[in-house]
Amino acid sequence: MPGKRHSFHISAIVLKRSNFGETDRVVTVLSQELGKISVVAKGVRKLNSSRTASLEPGCLVDMFCLQSHGLPLVSQTKLIIDTQAIRTDLIQIKRFFQVLEIFDQLFVEESLDENTFGLVLNIHQSLLNHDSHQHVQSQLQELLQLLGFGSQSHLSISDQVSQLTNHKLHSFAFLTTSG
Repeated sequence: MPGKRHSFHISAIVLKRSNFGETDRVVTVLSQELGKISVVAKGVRKLNSSRTASLEPGCLVDMFCLQSHGLPLVSQTKLIIDTQAIRTDLIQIKRFFQVLEIFDQLFVEESLDENTFGLVLNIHQSLLNHDSHQHVQSQLQELLQLLGFGSQSHLSISDQVSQLTNHKLHSFAFLTTSG
């Protein structure tokens, strides 16, 4: 956690979000500085909220947060990379959400080294660029090896992550071993 600081700034990929109360959301993000953390976005579900679009899964955002007794509170956001273009193709959406779920399963609340977060950003960009299935798979395999997990090429990426985390992925099975 950010320690004794009262506020902090991070650049992060939004992994998932869930509704909380009438107008709030709990948003899980992945940043280099803090790893995977959950933050509360107060009032983001109101119709006139300017932060709604920037806190959608897959977006890369700069966020300023205030430390509270519970989860940190999102004070400001600035959208760096939007994922709106990818949301026009169902297959791309399924692939994108599966990779976000894989990130959610693999990372914990701990800072990431520059190489690891750089690879996460490269995978994110490859998805946005509609890079080939094989390219994304090889990047994910590289990420698993960088995190210290051996290669199990006979298993799909999803199966490898499920085995490592003892948690079955809920997203659509896109990343299989066959092309």
